[in-house]
Amino acid sequence: MKWECYFVQQWNLLVKLKFCHTCQVIRPPRSFHCRVCKSCIENLDHHCFWLSKCIGKHNYNHFIVFISTLLIGTIYFYILCITRFFSSNISHKIKEFSPDLYYPIITWPILIFLIPLSILHIRLNLRDQTTIEYLKNVR
Repeated sequence: MKWECYFVQQWNLLVKLKFCHTCQVIRPPRSFHCRVCKSCIENLDHHCFWLSKCIGKHNYNHFIVFISTLLIGTIYFYILCITRFFSSNISHKIKEFSPDLYYPIITWPILIFLIPLSILHIRLNLRDQTTIEYLKNVR
C-alpha cells in the first residue's frame, strides 16, 4: 500500500498527515485505518469484537466506563456468590454440585481477564496513549 505524507503547520508545529488510499482521505495525526470497519478512525485504540465497534477518540471514555462497570459488577457478583456459599451447609452443596459452588468458579477467570484489562486502559487513558501507541513503544 502506497502512503503519501503531507506536512501542515499547526500552532507553530509541523504536523505530519498521511493519505489513506483505501478511504481516499488525509488522515489526522494518531489516526489509523481499521481493517475490520474499513474506515479511518481518529485516535484508533483497537477494534472491540465484544462491541463490534472501533474504539477511538469519540468513544474511548465510554469503553473505559463499560469495562470498569463490568469489572465492578463481576466483583459484586463474585462476593455475593462466595457469601452465599459460605452462609449455609457447605458439604450439602458440594455433594449436589449446586450453582452456589460453580458460579464463583466460573466468575474467577472472568475477573482474571477483566482486572488487567481495566488497569491497562485506565493507565493508558491517564497517559493519553492508545493501545496501538503503547504496543509500538513496548516492542
